Amino acid sequence: MSRHDTVAGTRGTLVDPVILHALQAANTTRTVSLTRQAAFPGLDTQSLVSLARVIARGYDRLVTVNLCGQRLCAESCAALCRAAHDGASFRVLDCGDCDIGDTAASALADLIILNDNLQRVYLPNNRIRTEGATALAGALIARPGARLKTVDLSFNPLIGNGGVCALAAALRTTAPEELRISHCGVCDEGAVALGKQLKRKDSLKKLHLDGNALRAETQLLLAKLATEADVTLTLFS
Repeated sequence: MSRHDTVAGTRGTLVDPVILHALQAANTTRTVSLTRQAAFPGLDTQSLVSLARVIARGYDRLVTVNLCGQRLCAESCAALCRAAHDGASFRVLDCGDCDIGDTAASALADLIILNDNLQRVYLPNNRIRTEGATALAGALIARPGARLKTVDLSFNPLIGNGGVCALAAALRTTAPEELRISHCGVCDEGAVALGKQLKRKDSLKKLHLDGNALRAETQLLLAKLATEADVTLTLFS
């Protein structure tokens, strides 16, 4: 088998054999699972870009794209965004521990806007900082489709209050059902900004804030606001 093979029905697109196997499995499972493991090689940018092209052209019933552990640069994320522009409509994007950073996160923000079938976005442990979180918050506001069910930004400790305040502002317009910002460097200002949005109509149903340095009085205020709004709040791991 050559390093790159052609996938039937994709106009001669060359695809890494590992991706080819995952795509063949997706015909049955409706999931492209390419989680990086010890015995599973990392995929280069060319392979990930090819994957995005194939998804856009022939996998309209795809539900989940799982790329956990792969290294996604801005080019790879932009390719996923183009796939959404070209008609890819998967519902779940799982990119945990992909070393994304702010530039690539901004590209994924465009994907959130373009794929109105998207329901869950998992981006934990990705070096996303305030800039990237702000871009994602802007995508929540600009998104024309149904609100997301889950947004997971946990274990991005440089998001900080600036990024969380941007997310809180986005909640005034639209809110996912569940927001995970555990271990994101959130302090009292950002946590209170989120708490003030909980009473809004169609606000969060679940909020994960564990692993952040919040004072006891802030925790009590959040607990009170969450109880009044019937929101499930997690403050401790």
